[in-house]
Amino acid sequence: MTDTPAVRTPTRRVAWVTGGTSGIGLAAARRLAADGWQVAVSGRDRSRLRAAADLLGGDHLTIGCDIADPDSVRGAVEQIHERAGDPSALVASAGSLLKGELTDHSDNELADLLATNVLGAMNACRAVIPGMRAYGWGRIVTVSSVLASVGAPRRAAYAATKGAVLALTRGLAVDLAADGITVNAVAPGPTLTRPDLGQADDPVARAMVADVVPLGRWAAPAEVAALVAFLCSEAASYCTGGHYPVDGGYLAR
Repeated sequence: MTDTPAVRTPTRRVAWVTGGTSGIGLAAARRLAADGWQVAVSGRDRSRLRAAADLLGGDHLTIGCDIADPDSVRGAVEQIHERAGDPSALVASAGSLLKGELTDHSDNELADLLATNVLGAMNACRAVIPGMRAYGWGRIVTVSSVLASVGAPRRAAYAATKGAVLALTRGLAVDLAADGITVNAVAPGPTLTRPDLGQADDPVARAMVADVVPLGRWAAPAEVAALVAFLCSEAASYCTGGHYPVDGGYLAR
C-alpha cells in the first residue's frame, strides 16, 4: 500500500487577484480573505480599487495595474513583494468580453482583447513563477470559460482567447509540477458579474439562461469563487492541469 503524501501547509499565504475589483475577481478576493489569505487586488479603475479596499479592509492590498503592460505587472508584483512578500497564489481573473461576429471587430478591439485576456494572463503568470519556484509551493488559478469548450453565437474572438488561457494553463501545469506549483482553470458559465445591469430582472434574459442551463439560472460570482478558493488551498494538492466548469450543467447538455 502506498502512503498518501503529507499535504504541505504554506507559511506564506499571499494571494494576488488580477481583475479583483469586480465580478468573479472581487468575489475570489473576498473568499480568499475570509479563508485567511492576505490578498492583493489589482485593477485599472481607481474608484473600484478604493471600493475593493473598503470591502476587504484589514491588511489587504489594492494596487493599480494594467495587466496588458508587462512593466505595470512587474511593478505590481514588486509592490506586493515589498508590502507582503511574494505571492504564493495567483488568481488570473482580469479579462474583457467582446461580443459580435469576428468580422464586426476592429483591429484595435481584437488587439485589446488579446492583450488583456491572453497576454495579461501570461504576464501575471510570468511575474509570479520565480517567487513560487524559490518558495517551492504555489497555486495558479486562471479564469477561462465554458466557451473554451463549446461554440456560441457571436463569441468567436472571446472564445478563442479563453481557449488560449486553457492551453496556457495546461502547459504551465506540466512545466511547473516539479516545482510544487499547481495550475488550474475554472470555466464559468453564465454568471451575474454585473448585477447592476438588471439581467436577473429581465424576463427575456432569464428565459434564455433557463433554456441553456439545466439549473435554470445564472451563477453568482461567489459560487465560482468557492471553487477558486479550493484550488488555491492545500486540499487541492493533487489537482493540476484541470479545467473545472462552474456552469449549472451547461456543458452537460
